Amino acid sequence: MERRGRDFGEGDVAVVMAHMAPADQESWAVIAETLAAEGYSVFTFNFRGYPPSDGEKETPRIDADLEGALRYLEGRGASQFFLV
Repeated sequence: MERRGRDFGEGDVAVVMAHMAPADQESWAVIAETLAAEGYSVFTFNFRGYPPSDGEKETPRIDADLEGALRYLEGRGASQFFLV
C-alpha cells in the first residue's frame, strides 16, 4: 500500500505541509527533511483525490483533510502546530 501521508522527524511542535494544486506532497520533501533536522515533527499528505489518496478532488472540503492531519499529529504527541 502506498502512503497517503508521510512523517518526517519527531517533536511536540509540528508542521503540516499542505500541497499546492496541481502538485502533491512530494513537492515538500526537501523542506520537510530540513525542518525535521531542526527538530520539528513534519507531516506531508495528499488531499483527497490526489493519488494515492482516495476519493474525488473536493476543494471545498480540504478543511476536513487538514483537520484529519492535525488529529493525526495530536495522536503522535504534537501540541503546537504550524500550517504551510
